[in-house]
Amino acid sequence: HMILTIPFAYWRGGAFQTVFTKFSKGVIVGLLIGLIIASVNQMRKLLYIQAGSVAFIAFLSVAAHKTYGGRLYGIQKGILENPNDLAINIAINFPLCMAFMFAAKGGFRKLLWVFGMIVMMYCVLITYSRSGMIALVITILVCLWEYGVKQKRTVLLLSAGVFGVMALGFALMTPHVIARFKSLTQGNIEGSGDRGSLEAREELLKKSIDLAVHNPIFGVGPGNFPILSGWYVAHNSYTELAAEAGFPGLFLFVLLFALSFRKVDQIRKLPGYAADQNIRLWTSALWASLAAYVVGSMFA
Repeated sequence: HMILTIPFAYWRGGAFQTVFTKFSKGVIVGLLIGLIIASVNQMRKLLYIQAGSVAFIAFLSVAAHKTYGGRLYGIQKGILENPNDLAINIAINFPLCMAFMFAAKGGFRKLLWVFGMIVMMYCVLITYSRSGMIALVITILVCLWEYGVKQKRTVLLLSAGVFGVMALGFALMTPHVIARFKSLTQGNIEGSGDRGSLEAREELLKKSIDLAVHNPIFGVGPGNFPILSGWYVAHNSYTELAAEAGFPGLFLFVLLFALSFRKVDQIRKLPGYAADQNIRLWTSALWASLAAYVVGSMFA
């Protein structure tokens, strides 16, 4: 569908570049993973690289402490440099780290993963990303349900309760965090660092919806929304996708989520799910990651 939108795009060259030099890479990687990964062990190695890399980037970002306007930026050039993108990616990968913590053999490895998760949570906090914090809270709640309640890990629930109270107290002691969340409803208040962000995001959201309504089938073209909005993104993947690829593109995006959740539920019904603890761990982790992605996409 995205290829079909190119001839109808506001800027055809930009749409072509977005589809064939950016989006196509993700499609190719996704197809290769589906074709190559044929065992739980191979999937485990892939998830290990994914979770370990994000945890390591979070650690280096905290250590380097590169800030702008008081907000932490990622050390990696590219998608994980932006505070919001860094925080949301941490939230998506947090359940994978928790799964590896439970699966780890030996106290040192478990402590290493615990240390990594603490650093990841701290990293999200000092990015002052509201979307990242919301996605992380959703992720943690799902993890507690999956690993604590459903898999009956009482120690996890008790530890998470104590740690949650401590983390909440720490966040409440950070005036900038409170100001950031207040600005969601009160706009550009002192200490939020918003600089009119609430009003700007409302206008961008309205702009993306308006473009989607007036271009319902093919949109304005992939990658073209910033051109029509003054070089700003919509900060909402759903409405921006609808604006750039029309409602069919949005439908396929949402359908991808629905099918992914259904696949995870189908895994729970397989004989191997009950017999293999690793399968249960990765299934719960992927479900929590999907939940974080669904929520994070509302602000990304």
